[in-house]
Amino acid sequence: MDDGDRAAPIIEASRAEALHRQRERARETEEALEIDGVRVCLDCRQPLSDGRRQARPEAVRCIGCKRELESRINRGLA
Repeated sequence: MDDGDRAAPIIEASRAEALHRQRERARETEEALEIDGVRVCLDCRQPLSDGRRQARPEAVRCIGCKRELESRINRGLA
């Protein structure tokens, strides 16, 4: 095994992490959605809970949809 072979997994891991960070930054720029003056989740359109809005004022997704999105990202599906 040469140096290139040994470096390949490190390079791939770095690429994957950089892509993940870029996707997260892109999602952070998504604008909040309000319906009748109530902030709702971009995905399921349900109102964001008071707790969610207090904990993450910038949140644009409910915690369930955010977890699902992160799961898809981690599996490389988003």
